[in-house]
Amino acid sequence: MKLRSAFGSNDISLVLISTDDPRESGRVRRFLKEFGGGHPSLIIDNPSAHFIDTLDTAWSGAIPASFFFDSRGRLLEWWEGETNFVRYKAVIDQHLHRAR
Repeated sequence: MKLRSAFGSNDISLVLISTDDPRESGRVRRFLKEFGGGHPSLIIDNPSAHFIDTLDTAWSGAIPASFFFDSRGRLLEWWEGETNFVRYKAVIDQHLHRAR
């Protein structure tokens, strides 16, 4: 949510995807309701190889993972593992700067 405040809704779109265990869907829905901030959100139970390959064939499917696409839907960058606001902001700044 800090990212939306830092960049504004015109500069970036954030899509939240949960691949948590289906037995946790209630917890996930509560989290999205509280923190989702109106962002498009998906809950995918047991993501298939097709779903994983749709994002990137090199992705193992490990979570958390972050993917950055340009306005034409081209994958710019991605990584697995936890991160923080500073890293997200730096990556987004870099890609927005290149796009201008």
